[in-house]
Amino acid sequence: MKKGIILTGLMILSFALLGSPQIAQAQECVDSMIVSDAAAYPGDNSVVVPMYGNVCGYLGENLDGVVICFTFDNSALELNTILYNVTDPVYPSFYDVIPDPHNYAPVINNDEGWATLGIVFRYGGTPDIPPGRYRMVDLVFNVKGSAAPGAYTIDLANGIGTPPKNPDFVYLYYDVYPELKDGTFTVLGHYGAIGGTVTEKGARPPKPIEGAIVSANGYTDTTDAMGHYLLDDVLVGTYDVIATAEGYYPDTTEAIVEEGVTTTVDFALTKMEVPVPDIDLSATSYDYGDVMLGDSADWTLYIYNRGTADLSVTDVTSDNADFGVIAPSSFPQIVAPGDSIGALVRFKPSALDGITGTLTVTSNDPDEPSLDVSLEGRGVEVAANRFYFPEGLSGSPGDTVVIPVWGRNDVELKGYSVCMKFDPDVFE
Repeated sequence: MKKGIILTGLMILSFALLGSPQIAQAQECVDSMIVSDAAAYPGDNSVVVPMYGNVCGYLGENLDGVVICFTFDNSALELNTILYNVTDPVYPSFYDVIPDPHNYAPVINNDEGWATLGIVFRYGGTPDIPPGRYRMVDLVFNVKGSAAPGAYTIDLANGIGTPPKNPDFVYLYYDVYPELKDGTFTVLGHYGAIGGTVTEKGARPPKPIEGAIVSANGYTDTTDAMGHYLLDDVLVGTYDVIATAEGYYPDTTEAIVEEGVTTTVDFALTKMEVPVPDIDLSATSYDYGDVMLGDSADWTLYIYNRGTADLSVTDVTSDNADFGVIAPSSFPQIVAPGDSIGALVRFKPSALDGITGTLTVTSNDPDEPSLDVSLEGRGVEVAANRFYFPEGLSGSPGDTVVIPVWGRNDVELKGYSVCMKFDPDVFE
């Protein structure tokens, strides 16, 4: 009576199309179940993957049967069928491989990616056949058309679940436990390439862009000093190829990759207009004219932002105390694109005759961080018993202009009257 030994084990099935069985020649033999490696392209069907048994003792003494449970990646592979009674050209009459009679007929679950099968060896009256490697069954796989190229393991795993998903034992004699070997199914791919140059649009002569990144669905390269790039070993198919570079707008082009062909895709990237502030002043000089000693005159300098980013006016200063900045009272002042602010500058002469000064406006304008405005005015004193209208007054359309009338008298005045003429088309 043969003994049944329970083995909790792990076995991997691999895929390779081997020819006739090979007799083991190694000095040290290991009882094992082996599934061969294989390779095929997406869409290939009925790929035969032999499973071999490496038997070290004489059949009828050691290995009697085996129950196998294995998993496979069902995103790439589909198990079509399992073939028993495979003809072994070396010892065709030695044994028959049949489904296990103990309720372990093959079970295939492609939805979850696993299968089980039982094998029992029936001897053909020749119990003294020598050790060797014998073909047990054939696994027949289909490769899905959507399979991504790569290596996929077919893995005999322990503890997957309850029978029949995981029968979880192996029939043996004399405590001989077979090794369970892994195998790899390689899904091949058809490859081509994408290459070209990246330049600046509109540049004459053409200006290559170094350091641009070109990518297509995970394939990536960076352009060299000449703007060249190459995406090599790209799977055949249609791709959106994207080129990006600092300071340029990205661009996308569709490319069709064919086997053995380098598809040329050139890019001309448009340079970005980086938002910057741009300062502009309402005047570069101003003459206050005559201002009576002890009196003052005001003038407003308008600061405009003609740029596309916020202008920060960090200060408005005067190098002469006779010209004082009255407003704004604090800095910085932020001027949005298209807006303006006014700087009120007051002239209060401290002496007679001409007085000059320089008003300096500082900002974050990258091209003109500092601008000067020339100022001048005259301090005057009115003659005795006379009225005086200051010179150099000015204004813009819509302005209200206050005109001081200065007078000096050395005798007691009881009253006076003033008569003046103005152009009614200009003044009101």
